[in-house]
Amino acid sequence: MNNIFFDIDGTLHKEDIFFSFILFLAKKRIFNTLIFFPLLLQAVVLHLIFAKGKIGINLALFCLTLGTNQTKQKQLIAEFTQQFKLTPFPKVISKLQQHLSQQQQIFLISGSLEPLIKPLYSELLAHRNVKLICSHITHKSYAMWLSERCYAENKVKMLDRFFPNQISFEIGYSDSLSDKPIFERCEKIVLIDKSGEMKPC
Repeated sequence: MNNIFFDIDGTLHKEDIFFSFILFLAKKRIFNTLIFFPLLLQAVVLHLIFAKGKIGINLALFCLTLGTNQTKQKQLIAEFTQQFKLTPFPKVISKLQQHLSQQQQIFLISGSLEPLIKPLYSELLAHRNVKLICSHITHKSYAMWLSERCYAENKVKMLDRFFPNQISFEIGYSDSLSDKPIFERCEKIVLIDKSGEMKPC
């Protein structure tokens, strides 16, 4: 059985789910946004400086979710996933379905959060040949924290931890060169542009 890698945000659909969730929290938790606005600006700067790390994202999550318990955090996630609308890229989705019809193993590896992806792609993830590896959050100190970020080199590290046989891929689909570490495991690479067109490399 051949393995196929797909990124999710910017590859299967247009939007960035995690970034959209941060914006949702900023609007929904307006009191926190106003109080911690200077810190949120610092979070943006830190994220730009340490793009591969968690520090900027965690500062933003802390500011926007401080004062919430785990139940409230789950409610916020549920509210977001219920109202959020994806703009799928038909050609990429069609290609994914083609791979599934050929009994190939699909690995969805994404920087977005697991509790955000699962409700939005519940039908796809129910397929026995689809595996999901993504970022994880934890709940502590009455706030939400990014415990592990599935991005760049860490995508490969997480893949090897969950599937220790050093999996390689026949084809890899992504919109971002940040996936270069995982491209090194791919025989063929297909880049997805902002309009959802596929460009083999």
